[in-house]
Amino acid sequence: MSPRHRLISLLLGALLTPGVALAQDTSPELPLWSVVTVPSPPQAPVAVGLADKAYVHAEELRNRISNLPSGSVPSRILKLGDQGEDVSWLAQALSSHGYLQLNSADPLPATSIFDDQLELALKSFQKENGLNEDGVAGNQVYTALTADPTRLAVGLESWGASVKAWSDELRGAGYKRAIIVNLASYTLHAINLETDEVELESRVIVGSPRTKTPRMMTRIVNLKANPDWTPPASIRGARYQRPGPNNALGLMRFSTDNNMSIYLHDTNARGLFSRDSRALSHGCVRVQQWHDLSSWTAQEDSSWVDNVALAGGKTRFLKVDPVPVLLVYSRVDIVDGKPRSFPDVYGLGDAGIANAALEGRSESGVKLFNVAPASPSILPVDQQKD
Repeated sequence: MSPRHRLISLLLGALLTPGVALAQDTSPELPLWSVVTVPSPPQAPVAVGLADKAYVHAEELRNRISNLPSGSVPSRILKLGDQGEDVSWLAQALSSHGYLQLNSADPLPATSIFDDQLELALKSFQKENGLNEDGVAGNQVYTALTADPTRLAVGLESWGASVKAWSDELRGAGYKRAIIVNLASYTLHAINLETDEVELESRVIVGSPRTKTPRMMTRIVNLKANPDWTPPASIRGARYQRPGPNNALGLMRFSTDNNMSIYLHDTNARGLFSRDSRALSHGCVRVQQWHDLSSWTAQEDSSWVDNVALAGGKTRFLKVDPVPVLLVYSRVDIVDGKPRSFPDVYGLGDAGIANAALEGRSESGVKLFNVAPASPSILPVDQQKD
């Protein structure tokens, strides 16, 4: 038998014999995707001030090319083991951000399964974008994935301009420090107005969509250590609470001078700060880094909080130099040094950060100041009352 006929005979025998397959048929099927373990998103130059950081990141974002997948953004939560077109969309979106490598140019099948590789890629994306690293895709993840670079850049420029305008106005009024609480990003920025440096950043919990924290300017005028709490009539079923670890205000209240009983405070439910969406309160602002904010506000070191302010568990009022607090709303922010976009939790749209939000003296017909100031809204230190 010639070599040619012998080869043909062997091939036919392999095809006809049960359990015997050609070498090419035994190759494992190529997976749909593989995780990129060390994504390298472009890094913006170092900037100090919150406004400067916004401008720098905006410029960098304008150089990106949007390559998001077509189709509708998923409306359901996705997690390990889920299957369907929504999973394909998520994989394509993570690929467009550099966290997942698709192993074929063909469209992903509608039966794609949420596997461990996709979960690893999602966790990496969540970590880099300041989200809860749980490997579960929901509204916060979809908002971050679909943030258009150009739109985000425009928002950051507007945010930076607003921060700069507020800071300039406060400096002109004689203040050296200020606190900006972005309700939409659930983030507090404590700013040194002499250097523009953000000296403290903290997660916060703000009012729910039904009991929104109002946009306004107020001032911290004293600290109430080991506070008691008399709930307002609007909180049904709540009773007077004595000072202690079970008090809803926690161990510190940052008393303010507005007429709406809106203030900052610690909390006895600190586990809620781990959530991505933190619009959970009745209107006041709960601060995760309350201990650091206490020493920053009082211009004391950290030991002062424990050894003086909270000593003996007694309730104390501790006067501080007034610190302006701006409660504002921006769907973009710089959080943990990175530009981020956030869902429109209050339904205010992109106009929420307009300066008019602070210049106006009422919201929903309610005055925002205990003594309504003349225009401009921020008066010099020596013209304000404690």
